[in-house]
Amino acid sequence: MRLGIVHDSGISYDKVDAFLDSLPGNTTFISRWKTAAARCRADVDASLTAAQQAVFLLTCLRQRMMLDCATKTGQICLSTQFYTPARLSETIPGYRRSTITRLCPAEVAAMRLIPEEGGTTRTDLCPQLLQHVEALAACTLRKTGQASGKTLNLPAAREAVRQRGEAGDQYGAAQQMEVLERCQGESVDSFVRCWVASAPKMAINNVAHRQAMALDF
Repeated sequence: MRLGIVHDSGISYDKVDAFLDSLPGNTTFISRWKTAAARCRADVDASLTAAQQAVFLLTCLRQRMMLDCATKTGQICLSTQFYTPARLSETIPGYRRSTITRLCPAEVAAMRLIPEEGGTTRTDLCPQLLQHVEALAACTLRKTGQASGKTLNLPAAREAVRQRGEAGDQYGAAQQMEVLERCQGESVDSFVRCWVASAPKMAINNVAHRQAMALDF
């Protein structure tokens, strides 16, 4: 099915809305799709080509609706691929896979004990996974100088995000900076809880952006 949502300068969001209006379902269901589309639209990288923007939008939209449905049904770990140790961990500011085992060995070991089924974490272990992600995030912040004890070092956290952008992931860094400014506070614990609550949506955007960037037109 051709949606016809792409034109030379970007995406025709009027056609996106028209397509969503044509979906079967009640007005509440359609409204949820439109809300998800609006959020994905807000997160589109404007530097992408029109075709790449369409890939981002459709990938993001599908995964956000999966996340929305999973959240409402309480089956979040079972229903979305983004509640996994790898997906959530990569959103942590200052996280580097090459060094994290040395910096936070106990937290990494605990994460690895979470079993997965079909690429998703078992539903009954979802709360445990999130607790481990929070512990790993707090450890990472402290071991990389972004926190000391219970106090967040906001300038150091901003610098860690900036370095991610300089390393080539400008889109991921921009996402992290937005969440950082929203979640900032003196307490490491409150910051980490706020951050981890945003991690699945950041992971969705990261994957959608990578898929869009894989296109060479």
